[in-house]
Amino acid sequence: MMMMMMMMMIFMMLIDVVDDDIFSNFINCLCSKPSFLCFQDLKTPIMTTKYHSSYLTSGCWSPTRAGVFFVTRMDGVVDIWDYFYRQNEVAYSHKVCDPTLSSIAVQGTSQSGGKLVAMGDVTGTVSLLELCESLAVAQSNERKAIDLMFER
Repeated sequence: MMMMMMMMMIFMMLIDVVDDDIFSNFINCLCSKPSFLCFQDLKTPIMTTKYHSSYLTSGCWSPTRAGVFFVTRMDGVVDIWDYFYRQNEVAYSHKVCDPTLSSIAVQGTSQSGGKLVAMGDVTGTVSLLELCESLAVAQSNERKAIDLMFER
């Protein structure tokens, strides 16, 4: 695990390592351009987001949806990845502000919530985004499907 993160840091700047509250064996290594989804016991990523035109600044997992991950960027955009819906492109992208977004948090627990997303920028402004039901409420088979996808 540490070896893999050291190798990634050689090629790009590591921004953050985000644990998944639903699946404790998976982490998301947020780097300056792509994001890597890793299983803690493997040396290579199991999923990688595409390179962005703007640097990534922060990220977090959805507390209610097993396959949803949020990434903020320097250009003031938040990208929402839904691995249950599609693995190779962003499910939703939203321009929040002009300044760099520097932090993100999603309200809720694994049982409820998950609709409100707070993002902070470098000027100290906090923006609140309300998600649609499909990005906040898990489907009945989602956790098992995501678990099978990540395990392969």
